[in-house]
Amino acid sequence: MSSPAEIKKMEEILNQQTDLLAQVNQVLDHYEALQEDYQKLKTYYNSEAYFADLSADAQGDLPADLPRGVLSEDAVYDLMGDQYQLAIRLLELGTELVKNY
Repeated sequence: MSSPAEIKKMEEILNQQTDLLAQVNQVLDHYEALQEDYQKLKTYYNSEAYFADLSADAQGDLPADLPRGVLSEDAVYDLMGDQYQLAIRLLELGTELVKNY
């Protein structure tokens, strides 16, 4: 028979894991909901419109107060790399979870 302290510890683990799983699912729901927008960003980044906007920015044709992080080649490229790394991490974690189920 387990001690009351051990039962209390197991209860804490149960509650922690239950709360965490709910949070992870909420974040994944939000992440999934934004994937269509991410695809639009990738399409834009590889489009003629992007390069025209880049040129317009270089020529000073865009408003000075316009946010232009999307026109910095590194921001979108880095996001794409982060998305790729996250996909690998999710696959590896999912595989490990299934193996240990």
